[in-house]
This record gives sequence, C-alpha cells and structure tokens, in this order.
Amino acid sequence: MSQSNRRSSQTLIRFPAAPVNSLATVTEGKRLERFVRSRWGRPQGGIRALAVAAETSADTIYHWFNGQNPPDVYQLGKLAEALEVKRWQIVAAMDGETEIVPLDDRTRQAIREEVRAAAAEDRAQRGSPREQSGAA
Repeated sequence: MSQSNRRSSQTLIRFPAAPVNSLATVTEGKRLERFVRSRWGRPQGGIRALAVAAETSADTIYHWFNGQNPPDVYQLGKLAEALEVKRWQIVAAMDGETEIVPLDDRTRQAIREEVRAAAAEDRAQRGSPREQSGAA
C-alpha cells in the first residue's frame, strides 16, 4: 500500500473546542463572601457566629456565597447589623460597585470599639431608654 493510500484511509476525528484555561466569573455571591470575610473573621467566631448574630443559619450564609439564594431585604438588614455596616454597603459590594478593602484583625477591632463608643455617647446624649433604665 502506498503512502498516499494510507493517508486517504485515515479518518480525522474532530472534537468540539473546549477552553483549556478560563477565568472564573466573579458572582454576586462571591463578592458578598469577600465583603463578609473582610469584616468578619475567625476571631469573631467565623461563619457560625455570624449566622447567630444575623439570626440565620451557617448553611443559609453559604447558600448566599454560592449564589444559590441571595439574601432578602430582611436578611440583608440582619447581616448589616451583625457586620455593623449599612445595607447599601452590602448591596454595593454584591453589585461590584465598591472596592472591598481587607482589614486586619487589629484594625477591625479598633473600628468596632470606635463605633460602639460613638453609639454609646450618642445614646447618652439623647437619653435613650437603655441608658435611663440602667440609671433607675
């Protein structure tokens, strides 16, 4: 059999093209996860402690991160309270409209203490029921 005859009898099988390397799309859930983890870490008790603080379950939070079920307005409010941020900050992070700045634990704790001190001072100036009930 000549070489030209062998070539003609061979069959070329084409496979569909598939990307070898591709960049993963950053989803709302992943952006939410980065935002949460930049503000709540292991020193605060991790995701389980965050779930308790936000009055939800750790599984629910992981579902948010995986993009299975985004948090509703009520859940966003509870999450914002736990993280000591505003709801719009969480939504902006999920939409990719704000840069997420990672904070180290010392800086995060210092910010929390400042916020708590300012809130206590504000309550004292307003004469909140919490302060008045403690004085009675």
